[in-house]
Amino acid sequence: MYRNSNIILTFIGLLLAASQISVMPEAKCVNAVSGEPNEISTSCLTDNRVSNVRSRIVRMEVTAYCPCSRCCGKWADGVTASGHKIQRGDKFVAADIKFPFGTMMIVPGYAEGKKVKVLDRGGAITGNKIDVFFSDHKIALVWGRKDIDVEIFE
Repeated sequence: MYRNSNIILTFIGLLLAASQISVMPEAKCVNAVSGEPNEISTSCLTDNRVSNVRSRIVRMEVTAYCPCSRCCGKWADGVTASGHKIQRGDKFVAADIKFPFGTMMIVPGYAEGKKVKVLDRGGAITGNKIDVFFSDHKIALVWGRKDIDVEIFE
C-alpha cells in the first residue's frame, strides 16, 4: 500500500506541476513573398516565448541620414517628425506614412539586428524606401544606398 501511495502522490505532483505551465498560442508566422509558414525565427520569438506577432518581409531601398543640415535641411532641429528628441546613439528609421510611427522593423546590418521604430518621415522617403538614422554624418555616408529585405512587424 505504501509503495502505491508514493506513485499516486508522484502522479498528483506531476499533474499539479503541469497545471502551472502556461501554454502560449501557436505562432502564425508566414513568408510575405510565398505565403508559406516560416520556421520558428526571430520574427516568431519574443522574450524566448512564442507570440502571435506577425511580420512580413519587404524589399526596401535603404539609405542613411544624420541630424545635420546637409541631411535634414531646415528640419535639422534635433526633433523627429514624431516628436522624438534625438540623442546620440539613437537607432530608428524614417519611413513613408503607410508605416505609422512606432512600427517596428528589423533592418539587416543596422542596430545589431534588433528591432527599431519608425520615428521620422522624409520628403524623399516614399513607398518602400526608408532611411536609417546615424548620429554621425560620416557613418551615414558609409552606409550608402542598399536594397535590403526588411522585416516589418504588424
